[in-house]
Amino acid sequence: MNQKRWIRFFLLGMLFSFLVLPEYTEAATKRLRARQDYTMAPALQLGKNRVKQTANDSYVGFTAPVGGIYLMTVYSVKTLPITAKDVNYGLLFFKRMRGGELKPRTTITQGGKSDCLYLTTAYAYRKYYKNKKVTLKQYRSKRTARLPIDRKQTIYLQMYYTTDSGNCVYYVNIEKL
Repeated sequence: MNQKRWIRFFLLGMLFSFLVLPEYTEAATKRLRARQDYTMAPALQLGKNRVKQTANDSYVGFTAPVGGIYLMTVYSVKTLPITAKDVNYGLLFFKRMRGGELKPRTTITQGGKSDCLYLTTAYAYRKYYKNKKVTLKQYRSKRTARLPIDRKQTIYLQMYYTTDSGNCVYYVNIEKL
């Protein structure tokens, strides 16, 4: 390759990376940091959301743009710093405002109706729970919940995690059914 052709190839590659690639990466995942105060909870959006939690008992919220049934899938829980043999557990509660305070919100999930999801890391799931019957109180690495939500109603997701610091990362995918 002569030098002019190489420079042209390099400049076209740079132009492609600046103009085309950001469209695919921005739409893929929204990154959030969970807060301990529910009034300051960041807003989840429809689609894929990555939530980083740095303290136990932290909140994120979702406000429904239109009323209807929403499917929330919580998966890929990982302790920070990430290790290969990570065995930790968490509880994810759904809450809403009622009478000026947060109250539990019952959802339809695998195994029945509950106000919380039992979550574990992928390694712990493969090691301890993989071939067991799905029940409400069984820890799983991926959980789904169906929530009927009114227009402009906010649902808060409150996560407890078994590490002392509560440091973890998890993904929440939200779809309108």
